[in-house]
Amino acid sequence: MRGIPKTRFCTIAQIANRTGLGTTTVFRALRNERYISVEVREAISLAVHDLNEKAIRRYREEVERLR
Repeated sequence: MRGIPKTRFCTIAQIANRTGLGTTTVFRALRNERYISVEVREAISLAVHDLNEKAIRRYREEVERLR
């Protein structure tokens, strides 16, 4: 294998755009700070999963090409 492929995962701004929340709210939720509701945390978690799913798939394809 020649090296580990570089993969870009989602950013706080992308999560905020997907959920309709502010970047500060997303940042606080990801840091597990208080005063963030369970519903907001769940929405952020789903957005992260959806956004990163494509990146993970691309990463795996790149790893297969390198073998």
